[in-house]
Amino acid sequence: MNIHIGNDIKKFIQYKEIKPFQIWTGGGLIQAISVRLVKLIVAQTNHLAYITIFTKVYYCPNFFINVISLSVL
Repeated sequence: MNIHIGNDIKKFIQYKEIKPFQIWTGGGLIQAISVRLVKLIVAQTNHLAYITIFTKVYYCPNFFINVISLSVL
């Protein structure tokens, strides 16, 4: 199973508060405080771009990277 986490509130749409919980990452424990949709523009090496929407991304304001997908063991 994978989960998606992000730290940039400007990328999130359709806010839903959740009961805070801890997620274990390679950088240690972080706290998720909400879950939302995330809309990203993905640039390709051929200079084209497309929009992708992640449907369940946990907002973790103290995480060190914008959006990442993690495998859950």
